[in-house]
Amino acid sequence: MKKFWETCLVKPWDGKLRREYYKILSGISVLFTLLSVKPVEETITGCVSGDTVWKWMFLLYIVFLAASYIILWIYANRKREVKLNINGNPVEIKKGNILEEADDVWKVINANEYFDTQLGGKESLVSRASLQGQYLTKFYAAGTQELDQRISSQLASVTGKKKKARKRGK
Repeated sequence: MKKFWETCLVKPWDGKLRREYYKILSGISVLFTLLSVKPVEETITGCVSGDTVWKWMFLLYIVFLAASYIILWIYANRKREVKLNINGNPVEIKKGNILEEADDVWKVINANEYFDTQLGGKESLVSRASLQGQYLTKFYAAGTQELDQRISSQLASVTGKKKKARKRGK
């Protein structure tokens, strides 16, 4: 049986998670440092004995540290999308099924250098279980002739180095 943290995408010891935690840690530390300043200390200790206050403050500090790390870790594992800006272009990365996204959303699906579209049995070059195979099955169930024609017309103007002929595929 897998341990709980083995099923999480973000592990509890993840470096980026720790860096985010250090930012929160600095804020919590500043807060507790300000609470320990002499005028505040005198106000607090006026109600309760000084030793008791500092024991509770220390306990509260430890609880805040642990709770903030756990909350940050849970948040990181529940996050389902990230928005980036790469060279001035907005890029959104989501967890989910890319084939269920709206038609007006650009989708990036990996293909080999020959843009093979042949699905089928042992002789096929594209597995039905792959993302490319699922895409072809969903959007080109009747056949890939239209897609093959679109690929050929788009690549007609591309020049490159000729490779040796392959035994199968395009």
